[in-house]
Amino acid sequence: MVYSTWSTVFPNNEFPLSFSYIVAIMRYLDRVETVFNVVGDTFVARMVAEQVDETYESAVEEQRN
Repeated sequence: MVYSTWSTVFPNNEFPLSFSYIVAIMRYLDRVETVFNVVGDTFVARMVAEQVDETYESAVEEQRN
């Protein structure tokens, strides 16, 4: 996608090799960022559950009774 955009915007210029490195690094950084996002959301959900004092287990127990 980056190559096609570059070719459209700059038709007479050659595609720089450094863009390939940037795209490769960004793939891994995006995955690391996603992991931190999920872990952060998990911690926040756990803190909210403790403050509200409702968890999945308590909801299941209430349905059984």
